Amino acid sequence: MRKKQLLKLGHGKKGRVIKGAVLSLMIVGMCAGGVSAAGNIQDTEYSEYSTKGIYTDQREKLDYTSAYIKHEGQVAINVEVHSEGKNYSANGGSYAVQAGQARYLPNYVKEKSNSRYCRLFLRQQASSAYTLWGVWSPDSV
Repeated sequence: MRKKQLLKLGHGKKGRVIKGAVLSLMIVGMCAGGVSAAGNIQDTEYSEYSTKGIYTDQREKLDYTSAYIKHEGQVAINVEVHSEGKNYSANGGSYAVQAGQARYLPNYVKEKSNSRYCRLFLRQQASSAYTLWGVWSPDSV
């Protein structure tokens, strides 16, 4: 009686190499699928005239990754990651972001906040009023 095989991959050293490659691809595929589906990584635009700083809209934070910002304003800004009115930036302060710069913003919203939501507080570094604009997301890849 012959054994039934769904997929014949070969015997000996060559068969082990092929089986190892197939198994590796399956594992990588499963892991990559889980990472991309977990976070709230869709970019949301912000654009507002600021005299003393602005808040972005509140968004749900789904994982433990850093928040993300791509600032397109005219001036450099300082950014804080807030939840329920508290600053949860990992450094306890703010992150400097230059005009045209993208930056990951490590934070403890998911770990330490009682809320599932966060927002960014943006303050221009210059003393004059400016329109601040760009995109951000609460989670990153």
